[in-house]
Amino acid sequence: MNFDVLSLGCKVSQYDAAAVSAALSAAGHTRVELETGGGFAPEAANIFDSPPLAVICTCAVTVHSEKKASDLIALLRRRYPGVIIAMCGCLPALYFRDKKLAQHSAEHVPEAEITAGTNAANILPDLVSEYLAAGQKVSAFAEDLYCGLPDTFDEPAAPVKLKNTRAFLKIEDGCDRGCAYCAVPGARGKQVRSRSIENIAAEAERFSENHREIVLTGVNLARYGTDLESKPTVIEAVRAAAKPEKILRVRLSSFEPEPGMLTKEFFSQLQSAAGDKFTAHIHLPLQSGCDATLLRMRRIYTAEWYRQTVGIYRELFGGNASVSTDIIVGFDGESDKEFDESLRFVKDLRFSKIHVFPFSPRPGTIATKLNIRDEVSSKEKRARYDLMKAAATQSRADYIKGLIGTKQRVIIEKPHDPAYVQGMTDGGVMIRLYGADTARHTLVKVRVTSAENEYGLGEIIT
Repeated sequence: MNFDVLSLGCKVSQYDAAAVSAALSAAGHTRVELETGGGFAPEAANIFDSPPLAVICTCAVTVHSEKKASDLIALLRRRYPGVIIAMCGCLPALYFRDKKLAQHSAEHVPEAEITAGTNAANILPDLVSEYLAAGQKVSAFAEDLYCGLPDTFDEPAAPVKLKNTRAFLKIEDGCDRGCAYCAVPGARGKQVRSRSIENIAAEAERFSENHREIVLTGVNLARYGTDLESKPTVIEAVRAAAKPEKILRVRLSSFEPEPGMLTKEFFSQLQSAAGDKFTAHIHLPLQSGCDATLLRMRRIYTAEWYRQTVGIYRELFGGNASVSTDIIVGFDGESDKEFDESLRFVKDLRFSKIHVFPFSPRPGTIATKLNIRDEVSSKEKRARYDLMKAAATQSRADYIKGLIGTKQRVIIEKPHDPAYVQGMTDGGVMIRLYGADTARHTLVKVRVTSAENEYGLGEIIT
């Protein structure tokens, strides 16, 4: 049957979506593209002989994530009458793996014909077959065989293919940390499950045929290898990803701050593992710049340790160093003083990019289980979000302006406009090159000539 896979989540979710697509294609189904944007023509729904299958890989980190899933499913049902919805990922996993939360799932999880969790890729073809044979709703959570998470990394049964210019290569799943606000361990499991170096190397080699950059991704990359007998580290994973000759660049998607691990020696080893293929960009989720808030969040570092670690990284990588982060505002108990402290800290560190999130209480998290709620009002949370977002916008603009006159490496991406081509720098900034016709996947050196709020302009140099 015809199917499409739509991802609403992080890079891990996007990799899982690609794995689902590969598994369904291997089972004989045909990938199509369902229209979810504007300008939809009703007659477009009639191009299929029978209702298509829409697989939604969901996210559960915020209440907004739940709404996005509900809205997308409602849109698909309006546009494609009779569409078969298969919902997988973190949202159903969070609610259906916990018997208490499952009792309230109808309030949060939209209805679907087929339901699976975060380990959907290798079981979804069977669930689709079950549904087509019986014509009744099928749920992986009704089967003990499917409901649990595997003890080891769930290797895709079919070779994963990606559309992105940058290939997301998943090397780890699960998180054994216990941050008070985070629902991810409830959805993806508290047990770390790492991929072998051999399998990382094999997939990197496959990706090198159609990609020039690899982004290593996982739920908690800092814990990679802790569950494997040989105890490999992310340094060895970077080395394996960089080995194919055609791969020109390797970066880490996000790295949890881990005291005792993120030292000058560790950063130096990361750099040497891939040589000039390793990007000088690291995403270190801060969450708050106030120690009192970090303590309630059950983060395992202080703001001062974080500041010193960023300093070490910038000293090692010099002017090319790019540090981005995540910030939560309005966490339970956050006073005006604590927020002000966090805001000052964020401004002082001059991040290259900041993702700002208003705190969204999630079911099954430590914060809700311990009943430590001292809720910040929605009005105050919005005001703090606006202040932090303004700081993030300014920090981003300042970083891009700082690139003017510098020489940068960019890998050309899929064309978006006939007037220019564009590519991303090592530091994660998109550079537009007007008048150039350089082919996609080409690595070029550019001089940044000017800056806009979210991108730079440049010219190719030899």
